[in-house]
Amino acid sequence: MRTVKTELKIYSFDELKDPARQKAIDGVIHFNRETWDHDPVLEGFYEKTNKLRLQGVEFYYTLNYSQGDGACMDFSLDTGISIADTFIDFCKEIDYEIPSEILNGLNKQYIFIKIETIKNYYATHYCHENTRDFDIIGTTPQNITDSELEQITDNYGDFIKSFEEKLRVWYNSFCKELYNTLDKDYMYQTSEKTAVENIRESELEFLEDGTVFYPDEHNIVE
Repeated sequence: MRTVKTELKIYSFDELKDPARQKAIDGVIHFNRETWDHDPVLEGFYEKTNKLRLQGVEFYYTLNYSQGDGACMDFSLDTGISIADTFIDFCKEIDYEIPSEILNGLNKQYIFIKIETIKNYYATHYCHENTRDFDIIGTTPQNITDSELEQITDNYGDFIKSFEEKLRVWYNSFCKELYNTLDKDYMYQTSEKTAVENIRESELEFLEDGTVFYPDEHNIVE
């Protein structure tokens, strides 16, 4: 048996020359793309929906940089299982003024409003804000009187139409903000600038061709 010693030249990032230097950067960018974590971004948006007391919130998005890219959100809001203030506060958030008759019905619990997102045809191919429509249902208790019901039904159709218009504007804006925030974070985390910062912070070392040097791969014991 004989023992052969191999000598390896190990370089710091600053000692590398192109194209090895660029190869080192590209390798870290690839790693960052594969390991990018969207949770910190989504947590901020979950906090926003929690403040609005939205239920069943789920976020979906694609960042393929194609025409159908975007983000959307599934949620429900059910005043029948919470309180009228939930819906009233939500209307303030979307800048919608509830008609006085409907507001009176909500406060007196003559009517309960349930909102739920539903997938439409576009959801089979895409993931942007226009892949969701809204199911808005108003229910009344069985013991409501005819006069109480009349106060609500006279304006109910106009209320639903105007509310849905405001809901759509708010929803589209929320989803676009979500997409833009995700896209901005992804672009930053996978940028060349961040890759160089990661290399310096991790004090990575490289072979002459720009491959990351891992001692274990070369059976080296220091």
